[in-house]
Amino acid sequence: MHKCLVSLVLLLSLLTLCATVQAQDTFVDVTDVVGGVYHLPLANCPTQGLTYTRSTNSFGCVSGSSVPAPGSNTQVVFNDSGVLGADAGFTYVKATDTATLGALVLTTPLPATSGGTGFASFAVGDLLYANAATTLAKLADVAAGSYLRSGGVTTAPVWSTATLPNTATTGDVLYASASNVYSNLAAVAAGAYLRSGGVTTAPVWSTLALPNAATTGDVLYASASNVISALADVAAGSYLRSGGVASAPVWSTTTLPNSATTGDLLYASASNIYSNLADVATGSVLISGGVTTAPNWSTTPTVTSVTLTGSILLNNNVPINSKDNAAATQSLLSLTTSNNISLGYSGAATLFLIGGTSIDLYPGASANGRLTSTGLYLGGAVSATDILNVSGQAARIIGSARHTTAATAGNTLTLKAGGAVSGGSNLAGGNLILVPGVSTGSGTSLVNIQAYPGTAGATADNTAVTYLAVSSIGGVVTPAATQTIAAGNTIAADSCGGVKRITAAGAVSTDTTNPFTAPAAANTGCVMMLCNIGTTNAITLKRATLFFALAGADVVLLANSCIEVINDGTIWRQSTALLTAS
Repeated sequence: MHKCLVSLVLLLSLLTLCATVQAQDTFVDVTDVVGGVYHLPLANCPTQGLTYTRSTNSFGCVSGSSVPAPGSNTQVVFNDSGVLGADAGFTYVKATDTATLGALVLTTPLPATSGGTGFASFAVGDLLYANAATTLAKLADVAAGSYLRSGGVTTAPVWSTATLPNTATTGDVLYASASNVYSNLAAVAAGAYLRSGGVTTAPVWSTLALPNAATTGDVLYASASNVISALADVAAGSYLRSGGVASAPVWSTTTLPNSATTGDLLYASASNIYSNLADVATGSVLISGGVTTAPNWSTTPTVTSVTLTGSILLNNNVPINSKDNAAATQSLLSLTTSNNISLGYSGAATLFLIGGTSIDLYPGASANGRLTSTGLYLGGAVSATDILNVSGQAARIIGSARHTTAATAGNTLTLKAGGAVSGGSNLAGGNLILVPGVSTGSGTSLVNIQAYPGTAGATADNTAVTYLAVSSIGGVVTPAATQTIAAGNTIAADSCGGVKRITAAGAVSTDTTNPFTAPAAANTGCVMMLCNIGTTNAITLKRATLFFALAGADVVLLANSCIEVINDGTIWRQSTALLTAS
């Protein structure tokens, strides 16, 4: 059997079968695409079409009473409900292995793996994208202006949240005009620059225009309103100086040095050239080197005279020293009686006012002190006799400050009267007179002598105690506080020149070695009237190496009785008999 009949039932067979059936013949003519003619016996199908079943490799008759119309060359013949037919839109050309189908209708969408999409319908604007290795998905359209952006490797693309404008003009600049909305900022005249409009505000082109080119060293300056221009550089050393209001700046003709050391001074070393004059040791002054000559530092400047018509402002300690003048013909400051020198600011803040005969001190709004040839007066009236006079409106102290060195005792302050002329014969020195303030009526003024007894702890301050009060009736020694004596105690030598008061809670005896404070330089010459001011108990002063009693035995100091004792620097001695109250 010819091979073209085997492929008759296939849509894309290699042969196109065309059959012409004649009732009176016993053969069917089959013509293949190359023009060959084959005669097939019809046997029992003289008036019906011929079919071939490949599975059984047998021919049969087409049911029905009519003969199917054969197809033309290259048309595929197909069985349509038992009737063979052909269509010009369904062809196959073997030579080119090309099949043509006028329209193809699939009841199931063709999947992507077979070249299809897998979808039967779409919405307007849908985009296809691969959502997996073998499948496609649809990306729905969004509002106008969004652009398609990558979602990242192996991630679906997405429409942007931000929108872009649909048109643009040459020079436009994109900017965010609102949240997620880009707009066009139109270009403006050449030279403007883009500047921020502020937070959450659109940028703007500047009103100010900048130059489009510059040379190394150029400096920008406003050459007109809202116009910036370039000022060309000049030789090294020139500095930029103002050209005046509404005028362009200019480079100076004068040049400055490029470096300096602390203390350097600028000076003109040549025409239009400034140089550094190096600093020198403290105390030098700057003097002229002469016309057209550099200045220089000097430690011995010479000034013939200085005339002051204004003020001298001193901002620190300034020593003013007179040149050596053995003949006393030169004056440091020469004032006429009608001129003054004011140090400080005028008025309430003036510190010193130096006149022809005195120096007035102004710590406040008025003169509170004066220094003259006869004395210093601090708030007090000027006196012909006082060399130091202070204000009497409050208590005053003339004192020496405490020592500031660690573990160091205080220094001595001495008031010393004047001595007789050297070489004079039998001349007395001046007396030291301590005078209290003037009293009136029955009032009494005293001269008090105070001292600090050593009674406090090792580092605590002691309290000053008045030991001698001198009045019109004589000197009165202020007694120390009454000392209560216990068994074995030492009597303190704290009432020298006065009455030492003691008492006891019972009959007791003193220390057997030191009944009194041990003799020392500090208490040598001490004389005390020792009195037992108790009313009942006796106090026994033990005869000891450092206490010599008149009777050579212990001294029993009865209640309300006294004895006098003195310290000769080595031992305490009883100097009176026992004085007993009657």
